[in-house]
Amino acid sequence: GIGHPPFENYEQQSVQRMVLAKHGGVFARITYQDVMNGIMASPDYTQAEKASFMNAFIQVNNHLWRQVMTINFFDTVKELKIPVFFFLGRHDYNCPFEIAEKYLAGVRAPVKDIVWFENSGHWPNLEEPALYQEKLIAIKKKVLELENAPKNNSQKKTPVKNDAEAEEESADIGNDIHPLKNYIFYLHGRIIEEQGPDAVSPEYGRYFYRDIIQALAKNGAEVISEPRPRGTDPLEYARKIASQIKSLLKAGVPPGRILVLGASKGAGIAVLLSAILENPQLKFVLLAICNREMAAYWKKNDIRLWGKILYIYDSEDRVAGSCKPFPDILKGPGLKEYRELELKMGLGHGILYAPHREWLEPALQWLERK
Repeated sequence: GIGHPPFENYEQQSVQRMVLAKHGGVFARITYQDVMNGIMASPDYTQAEKASFMNAFIQVNNHLWRQVMTINFFDTVKELKIPVFFFLGRHDYNCPFEIAEKYLAGVRAPVKDIVWFENSGHWPNLEEPALYQEKLIAIKKKVLELENAPKNNSQKKTPVKNDAEAEEESADIGNDIHPLKNYIFYLHGRIIEEQGPDAVSPEYGRYFYRDIIQALAKNGAEVISEPRPRGTDPLEYARKIASQIKSLLKAGVPPGRILVLGASKGAGIAVLLSAILENPQLKFVLLAICNREMAAYWKKNDIRLWGKILYIYDSEDRVAGSCKPFPDILKGPGLKEYRELELKMGLGHGILYAPHREWLEPALQWLERK
């Protein structure tokens, strides 16, 4: 036997790859023989190059395999300053697509996306060549449009301002809209309205508003947020954000690239926003909002959830708990997907006061998922 991975040499690797191919983990439509036939028939190689191909392939693997096994991009490449696109075959377990998904979710890049090939394994360029070429051309066009788009930096809002600027500033998306970017609307809890961005609760401590915004932006998303004025009317504010999201959609941003993340009162505004927009493809993450009082309000006003919803709460929260006891709110005709995540951090309603990875990572993954 060859033992457990990681494998130390090409001989072990080749056995593993052959077994994997036999069980459908390398190809969806073709075989290794089809790959070799393509190489042998190619006009791009001389006869001498064709004859030496396999020997060169083996020699390269033997000399570089140990070095390759020491590389961990999760630790060494955490940021790229260029657009990043992963072409992934849905049947590829040669280089498992789950790892690529996880890496892309964490790496910072100005633009990033996964291009899926549903009928391919490790070689989408050979198994779906027409679609592969089509996607390459489309990405080239989009990236060139992105590079050549007029910039209006004077009107672009920064995620976090000092206190004086923050109180005057609206949650403006500006004119610098790119269809390939991700957009996150962060709607904070009520205490920021009452005390400003440096709010401190006697029960839960400091509200790390700026840190949350910076954490949400770590993967290159454009974060739109502002400290709302004291006593903000939730419905009026939801209408304001709805108009901004409509502007993004009109500019060509796909709804799947837009995430609304609301915390406590902000989550209540997000629920209203979901009902106003009635778009089943928009994504929402709601933190700690469901309780009897809110459920009664939603039922009285016939408010229903639309979109793809991830709801997160802490098991010790005395303010808000699961939404499942209130099924009326979950019955919207445009509710594409609904999931609940119960955290057991013991922080109660305080989970929303800081960018805890327990809710931050699922929220960012919710934006990245297809």
